[in-house]
Amino acid sequence: MKKSFSVACLIFLTISITLSGATKGIVIYDEGLHDTIESKFDGRVNDHSSYYEVLPQSTYAFLIGNNEYESDSGYSRLKYCINDIKIMHQIFTICCKFEEKNIFMCENLSYESFLSQFENFIKNMDKKSNVIFYFSGHGDTDGSLVFTDGKKCTPRKLKQMINAFANDTVLIIDACYSGKNDGPRDIPENEAFKSNCIRIYAALSHTAAKEIGYDNAFFKENLLFFNETLGLHDINGNGYFTALFGMFFSRYKLKKQENISYQDLVYYITNKGKIYVETLISSIDKGSWEEAAYKLDQYPKIYPVDERISFSNPSHAYLILQKPFVEQKIEAPPLLVVINTGVSIEMEPYNKVFASGIFPTLSLLYNLTNNWGIGISVGTQWAPTNSGIPDPFTLINYPVALHLRYCSALNNTFYYTVNAKAGIAITQFFYNSLPNELHFEPKFFWSAGIGIGFNLDRTYGISLTIDYNAMMPYMNAYHFISAGIELIIDL
Repeated sequence: MKKSFSVACLIFLTISITLSGATKGIVIYDEGLHDTIESKFDGRVNDHSSYYEVLPQSTYAFLIGNNEYESDSGYSRLKYCINDIKIMHQIFTICCKFEEKNIFMCENLSYESFLSQFENFIKNMDKKSNVIFYFSGHGDTDGSLVFTDGKKCTPRKLKQMINAFANDTVLIIDACYSGKNDGPRDIPENEAFKSNCIRIYAALSHTAAKEIGYDNAFFKENLLFFNETLGLHDINGNGYFTALFGMFFSRYKLKKQENISYQDLVYYITNKGKIYVETLISSIDKGSWEEAAYKLDQYPKIYPVDERISFSNPSHAYLILQKPFVEQKIEAPPLLVVINTGVSIEMEPYNKVFASGIFPTLSLLYNLTNNWGIGISVGTQWAPTNSGIPDPFTLINYPVALHLRYCSALNNTFYYTVNAKAGIAITQFFYNSLPNELHFEPKFFWSAGIGIGFNLDRTYGISLTIDYNAMMPYMNAYHFISAGIELIIDL
C-alpha cells in the first residue's frame, strides 16, 4: 500500500469493480465534446508537453485496487485492478496536475481495513478540498462494493459515507452492476446522494463489468502512452472502462484553454466503446461476434442527469482545467466604501496653465446588483500651478458628485472597475504672491475613469485607477488627469 496526500475542494470517488465477467454502461448529458471527440488519430500519443498548459489542482485522492480475493470470499481473483489505480495515479499527477503527496493508494483491502483507512483519510484532508476516491475490484448484483474478504459496502452504506462530509464529490465506480448505487428513489432505504456529488458508473444496474488485456490493435497505443508518458512498464491490462479512460489521455488533443469536464470524459468513453464494438463486429470470427455482443451494453452512466450539480466551486466539475473560472460573489454587500488617494495633473489649455498635486476622494456606494453601485463621492484637490506663468497660483477644489460604479471579476482574484461622476465643485484659489486673498468659483464637475485591482480577502480590495476630470466654467475650465491607489471596503 502506498500513501500520498493532496489539497482541494472536490471529492472524486472512482470505483472500479468487476465480477468474474463484467461490463459497464451510461446515460449521458447532451453537452460536451460531441463535435470534437477526436480528429483523425495521427498515431502519436500524448506526451508531457501535451499537458503543459493544464492548471494545477489541489486535490486529495483515495485509490483502491483489489486483485487478491481470499479463497473463501466467494469471489475469484482479478488481474488488473491494481493496474487501474497505477494508471489513475499517473494520469492524475502527470496529466491533471494533482499533487502526488496527496494521493493515497491502497491495494487489496479487506472491508474493515477500508473503513479504517478511509476514516483516517477524511480526517486528514482539507475540509474545502477536492477529493478523489477510486475503487477497482469486484461488485455484487445489488451494487455493493466487494472487498478481499468477501465483505461488502452496500449502496446505502456508500451514500452514508459520502454524505458524511461536505466536500464537493465525484464518485466513479468501474464495477459490475455499479449503476445500482443510484437505485429507485421510491424505496425507503434508497436515500439520495448529497447534491454536490457527481456519480459515474462503468456499468448499468443490470450489467457486469469486464477486464481487458492489451493484446489487440485497438488498444495498442495505450501501452505506448503508459510506457513513455506515464512511466509504467508493467501494464498488460485494465478494466475495460479504465482502458478507455486511459485512451482519452493517450489520444485526445487538447485545444488551447479547453477545460474537460467529467461529462465530456464519459461522452468520449461511450463513443470509443461503440467504435470498439463496431471494430469487433467487422471481424468474421465468431468469437469476436460473441465478444462484441458481450461488450455491447458496457457503457458508462453519469448522474445527476436532469438537475444541475450544486458544487461550491464550479471548477470541480472539470478533471482538466486550462482556463481558470471567474467566480463572482453570489451576493454583493449592501454598502461599499471607496477611498482613493491619488495625484493629479491639471491643465487650463487656454491660458497655458498646468498644475500637479494630490486628489484624495471618498465614496459611499449602495450596491444595486453584484456589479453596479451608486452613491455619493466627496473629495479635495490641492494643486499649485507651474511657476513659469506670470502670476502662479494654487488651486484647491472641493467636488461633491453622484458616483456610478461598475465592477466585474476577471478571475477569482482580479477585477476591473468603470467609474463615472457628475456634480458640483467649489474651486478656491489664491495667487502665490498674495496667499491671504482667497477667490471662490462654483463649477460643474464630471469625471470618468477605469481601474484594475485584486481582492485582498472577501472584505478588502485594492486597485490602481486613472480618471479624466473636468470642471467647467463659471469663469475658467480646468481639465485634469488623476491616478491613484484605491482601497475598497465591503460593509
